Amino acid sequence: MNNLETAYVFSPYCDYMVASEQTEPAPGWDYQWLNALEEEYSDGDETSTLEADDLGRVIVDTYAGNMNEESEWSQVNDETLALVDLSRMEDLAAAFNEMAFELNLLVHNDQLFAKVSRMSEKVQHMMDDYGLLDLYDFANGLLPYVPAAQGVLDVLGTSPGTEPEDYVGEVGGENPAVVYRGTGASHDRCLGMAFFYPTSKTALGTTSAEQLLNCVSLYRTFGLSDYYTSYLISVLLRAGQLRSFVGGMSTEYDPEAGHYVLQIADLDDAFSLKSMEFVMTRSKPVSTGWKVKLPWGE
Repeated sequence: MNNLETAYVFSPYCDYMVASEQTEPAPGWDYQWLNALEEEYSDGDETSTLEADDLGRVIVDTYAGNMNEESEWSQVNDETLALVDLSRMEDLAAAFNEMAFELNLLVHNDQLFAKVSRMSEKVQHMMDDYGLLDLYDFANGLLPYVPAAQGVLDVLGTSPGTEPEDYVGEVGGENPAVVYRGTGASHDRCLGMAFFYPTSKTALGTTSAEQLLNCVSLYRTFGLSDYYTSYLISVLLRAGQLRSFVGGMSTEYDPEAGHYVLQIADLDDAFSLKSMEFVMTRSKPVSTGWKVKLPWGE
């Protein structure tokens, strides 16, 4: 899948990635792009002048072209294939970390946090069950509340536009991470790279809190941003996604710091995390703030 997390993990091993934010049809890609390779070697020369990024463009073009043809396998208007320059992932991860740092500052501002939550619901979603949002569309919507989102947009690139003639083509900007995209009308605001962000459209409420926190713990292993890992916990807490898991836990009020501390044990052990409703029943009002302490720190 074409998401920030996958691209970041792959970046030390290859130069470019061609992948889709959205699920692909059963037959997969249109392999007519292999003709481009055949032509390169048809004269018996064992060397090729076809660059990897140019081959990626051919793959996107043939895929998008096939998806715009009426066929029994066609998912017309739903394609999201893109060519990504993996050499830009360190820069993108750094910009993402800056954005996540500022996102964390909004956690204790109920008004702004609510605005960001409502904004995220309107971002173009991929595979709703898994909480994948288009990173470009999210950062663009976040910009009024988090100025650091501009850094993410600068690295990702500039959308060619939302008109039909813009759906397939070069991404604008200086040395963009997303080089070339092929998208359908239902994803016209997408640039081609998603990231994990659970919303009410995500079917995470049907899974256990243990699974959710294991997911967040796994997210931390990507090494992208501890700030964002902490923000994910805040999102899940506010959404009440973790309210029903029962086990051992401690919740205490820190009078000096002025907030509640919810201590989560190591994820290998039994633990529990009760929802914000529980915190609100404590002797101090929830408006004094709260923090979550994780095994790897706050």
